[in-house]
Amino acid sequence: MFKSKKIILAIAIISLIVTICNLIYAFLNNVFVNYLQIASIVPIFTVIYSESASVYKISNQFVASLFGKTIGFESTYTFFTDEDIEENYFDLVQNYLETQNYKLKGNTIKKLDDGKDVIFSAEDESGVKSDYLLSKTYDKDAMAMRVTFSVSIQLSYKDLKKAWTNYRSLLSGAFSHISKIQNKQHFSVSIYASTTTSFKPFYRLIVKNIDPKNIDLFVLKYKDNEMKITTTPNKIYATSENIDDMNRVIGELIPLTHLF
Repeated sequence: MFKSKKIILAIAIISLIVTICNLIYAFLNNVFVNYLQIASIVPIFTVIYSESASVYKISNQFVASLFGKTIGFESTYTFFTDEDIEENYFDLVQNYLETQNYKLKGNTIKKLDDGKDVIFSAEDESGVKSDYLLSKTYDKDAMAMRVTFSVSIQLSYKDLKKAWTNYRSLLSGAFSHISKIQNKQHFSVSIYASTTTSFKPFYRLIVKNIDPKNIDLFVLKYKDNEMKITTTPNKIYATSENIDDMNRVIGELIPLTHLF
């Protein structure tokens, strides 16, 4: 089946190239243009779109960048460290944000029995607001300090990669010098939209319902190597111990507004 699919795709690509070359030749040499030939491009492209994962992904990402509405982006980084538990992690984050010309919008400190939470916001030079949660607690089982740092942003799909790049740079700039316990790091990304929108985020695996039904609950869980992914209507959640896995989710996410 895979071989036949490749043959169909190859024939469609060759047909498209020949059709385009003939049309270019006709225009350049003032030859009569066969408009049926122009019309034939549509079904040819449809075949390529259906059979090629790359064309399918790029097409939908391009459409989403033009017409995509506001989505929610959340990411969390958790690590364990046996360094001095009095390390002021908020100062580390604040200092880095200030070097990047962010304006902090105040903070709220919530003291816990075994640590504390700091909730604050920051605004970049373009006026995009990010909400942060920095949690520091002592984990008795691990006998180490657990630090969790989260961000939450409302943005357009076309700004998603930039938001992720900024957050990853923040993690590196604020926490790179801190000694982490091996195999005790964890990353997660959540991308979602209002349940009233038609936004359907997919990564690598797409389910197309040939015979639509009214489905009240849909949860799809799968693994991509060591990364765990959960897809529900209007939301995708990925988690891994490797930050590069999060890069792939952000880079290859397909935010479908509908299935062609």
